[in-house]
Amino acid sequence: MDSVEEKKDCIKRYILEKIEIEESDIVARTSTSFGISSKEVVGFIRELEENGAIERKDGGFQLVYSIDFVTLCRDENQLVDEDIIYDDFLKKYVSDLPNNIQRIWQYTFMEMMNNAIEHSEAKEVTIGIRSDYLGIIIVIVDNGIGIFRKIKEYYNYESLDDAVNELFKGKLTTDTKNHSGEGIFFTSRVLDKFAAMSDGKIFTHDNYEEALHNLDNYELLKKYKDIEGTLIFMELSKEEQEVLDGLLRQWRRHPKVQEMKQYIQHGAISTYDHVERVTQMCFMVNRRWRLGADERRLVRGAFLHDFYLYDWHVNDKSHRLHGYHHPDKACSNAVKYFHIDRPEQSMILTHMWPLTITRLPRSKEAWILCLVDKYVSTAETVAMRKREKRYVD
Repeated sequence: MDSVEEKKDCIKRYILEKIEIEESDIVARTSTSFGISSKEVVGFIRELEENGAIERKDGGFQLVYSIDFVTLCRDENQLVDEDIIYDDFLKKYVSDLPNNIQRIWQYTFMEMMNNAIEHSEAKEVTIGIRSDYLGIIIVIVDNGIGIFRKIKEYYNYESLDDAVNELFKGKLTTDTKNHSGEGIFFTSRVLDKFAAMSDGKIFTHDNYEEALHNLDNYELLKKYKDIEGTLIFMELSKEEQEVLDGLLRQWRRHPKVQEMKQYIQHGAISTYDHVERVTQMCFMVNRRWRLGADERRLVRGAFLHDFYLYDWHVNDKSHRLHGYHHPDKACSNAVKYFHIDRPEQSMILTHMWPLTITRLPRSKEAWILCLVDKYVSTAETVAMRKREKRYVD
């Protein structure tokens, strides 16, 4: 995308954001902010209206949006597997979005649904989705045991505050067999906005801060103080995903990159899908936690970390000790086809640490890749085992 198109997109997004918060004098404000004429601003507004992003209302404009709800009941055997619920309900609403956005929603939605299904013992779960030109909001409400109380009782904490603080450090889970405890932790940070409300408490996290409050402190939320179960709020915009698309657009089209779609990584997940997920997570974690890693280098190294170009499940002598040797093969291919620099090579060569014990990650980018790859691989493997168990049952 060239600079002219980028500026146009920035102007349109600015207009949409002002409409969303019902700002007055949008034409004048946009004209001043971007140094363009009022006539040009009106042209952008007309284009947004023609594209179905906004519509006229009460002499002004509002965002065009859609809302849908579904309630699932355990007694009707509808609360079984989160991946099935994703496919049946949410997938159709995100299928037109870029693949990386779809993957974020798949991970975050399934993590939160898993909590409602397996931990809260809820009889009913209601899912709501609101979609507009700027992004998507998803709300999940269950009537089971509140998530904070569940953690408090399981670990015998003295207070709910202690349970919440530990939960969102990524250390806790009430199902150590199937979950590392990192799921909710990562979910709260890869999204633009996240909130969990339960047991008279609300934990919030966005791009700027995180906080834990009592619902008594908020007049509008007091009515939810004594509700049963947990309410999860998640929001993700499309803007950052466009940045990531720009960084990878040319690489994704390369024939050798497309070849990764032929090879299986974990279960039914291809190597291509795996590296896309890892790259997306690295990108979002770096931004959300303000880690300050080189964004371009992080994305390039993450995207090529498994660029070894074979199916390691095939019984072949060259595939032996795959875990130890595939970083070298991936790095060699990355240098051959994309001429990556030494720091990017180091990311690839060290991403299997501590299995490759002598290759310790040395950079911020390498550490992010190493840790995120562990998380994504674990999540894919757990999902694979759940599918196998369902098939056997």
